[in-house]
Amino acid sequence: MNDRKFAFIICANNERYLAECRYYIDRLRVPEGCETDILVIREADSMCAGYNLGMRSTDAKYKIYLHQDVFIRNENFLHDIRERFLQHPEAGMIGMIGGTCLPTNGIVYDFWDEGKVDTREPDMAYYLCLNERTVGDVAVEAVDGLMIVTQYDIPWREDLFTHFDYYDVSQALEFKKAGYRVLVPYQETPWAVHDCGFCKLGGYDADREIFLAHYAEFLSEERESGLLYNREWDELSGQLSACIREMTENGEWTDAAEALRIYHQKNFKDTQLEILSNMTEIHRREGEAGVSRGFFEGLDDYQKMYEKYLGVRFLLRRMELGFARTEYEALVQGLISGAVSYEAAEVLIVHSIVDKEAAAKRIQEIYREAGQQTKAKRAEHLARSAAKLGIPVAHGRNRER
Repeated sequence: MNDRKFAFIICANNERYLAECRYYIDRLRVPEGCETDILVIREADSMCAGYNLGMRSTDAKYKIYLHQDVFIRNENFLHDIRERFLQHPEAGMIGMIGGTCLPTNGIVYDFWDEGKVDTREPDMAYYLCLNERTVGDVAVEAVDGLMIVTQYDIPWREDLFTHFDYYDVSQALEFKKAGYRVLVPYQETPWAVHDCGFCKLGGYDADREIFLAHYAEFLSEERESGLLYNREWDELSGQLSACIREMTENGEWTDAAEALRIYHQKNFKDTQLEILSNMTEIHRREGEAGVSRGFFEGLDDYQKMYEKYLGVRFLLRRMELGFARTEYEALVQGLISGAVSYEAAEVLIVHSIVDKEAAAKRIQEIYREAGQQTKAKRAEHLARSAAKLGIPVAHGRNRER
């Protein structure tokens, strides 16, 4: 294998997310004498099958398997992972978050207790910091599949897992079977953004039975709670989101808002419904403010609305993270021209941005430079409110070690 080469392997089904993922990859600093490659696997039968195809298609020693909705914000990422592998040849795998023990019932998705990730859910954004006492790299049993880095090749178990669950945990345990260590690196701030939706767990239980049959020896912590999945809601939410999308296309925003109000009274979450909720909030806020040029004006179908919404969400994040102004210039021009209303920007900051103070201050500067003082003052007020709240942080469950 080429020990001076990094390969990014991505299973993709959303070109807009893939493009943003690649944008962050292209910004990474490449260690001197090294090279990078990006392999995109489309229409994979399963995550394991897609990753096996990618693994066999490159001679790179260092392989980064990541979701299309993961954006690497640590520009020294390649240097940092290579340094760890060189220092620890016994380490076969690195992940951003993971668990030091696994539950006997095999329900691992809420059992991580090490690592950090910059989490951007459809309705909120926060740092997930699983153990703030950690001051160094930690050996774990398994890691989450949002991003997995390896320096050795072991086949992914596509013979067992033919969908999109348990590919990550099983692979970590295959590395442990082979005698390698699995690490979660110390991160002062999260190395990666995970712009994730809410998981659909329809096939999780079937794969869990397969997992238990093959990896029970690695499961040590007793756990009594069951799988949190409601098939009826899964099906109903898809039907509901389709109806609400049609309402937005027909300009029936009041009806859409009422349907979403009823949805919010339930105890379930759905990715598309949360996005639609944010969109209707933008429309409502613009109406209350008397905005003459709405965020969705001139967009005659939902896909176009979604593309604009997602594009501005991505540009706001670049601005928040301190990218050069040229890297979010389209947002600047949209704010100045009114194509992106202040109301739309505020809604997206509230729901999509971690460092809300930083984003609001930069918008304030944009409006001030453009002579739009009223909007600048509103952004200043948002920044002050955000400063009082600070960076939102979520923690993992506390367990004795």
